[in-house]
Amino acid sequence: MTDRLRRLLALLTLLAGVTASAQATTAVKLYLTAMGNGPGKQIGCGDRLVSLSRTLPFTRTPLRAALTALLESRPSSPKVYNVFERSSLRVERIDLRGGNAVVRLSGQLVLGGVCDYPRVTGQLQATARQFPSVRAACFFVDGVPLEQLLDESGRRLPVDVCTSRVRR
Repeated sequence: MTDRLRRLLALLTLLAGVTASAQATTAVKLYLTAMGNGPGKQIGCGDRLVSLSRTLPFTRTPLRAALTALLESRPSSPKVYNVFERSSLRVERIDLRGGNAVVRLSGQLVLGGVCDYPRVTGQLQATARQFPSVRAACFFVDGVPLEQLLDESGRRLPVDVCTSRVRR
């Protein structure tokens, strides 16, 4: 092979790699709330979780991308509800160790009543736990454990991080 042919082959290989990476995508599921009876995991108040498949630009951090897409999602179907539609939350940081994801959100969580509590935890947990690398997930909003934000008693709750258990 001539030197010129080798350089041309290397250039074509490089261009093929750039084109492939520019077209690469990541498939994720966003878990939203459907009201009433039907298929899906029951989460309280007669609601159920349903998944919505999304194709996102390729990323090495699909958990972050899926949670960001969930927080920003505005479903067009009246049969599906995203509890985060009125909130202004952002994913600040995710620490993933040994299958435990600690997700730090910032912003304002706006709820419409007690039926939104299981929607919040259900949608976040299901979206995070779709990934094989995530066995458990816990969430903080501006440094406060989500369980504490959703507890109307006003008590401070000690949380076992990433065990989904709250000691009262």
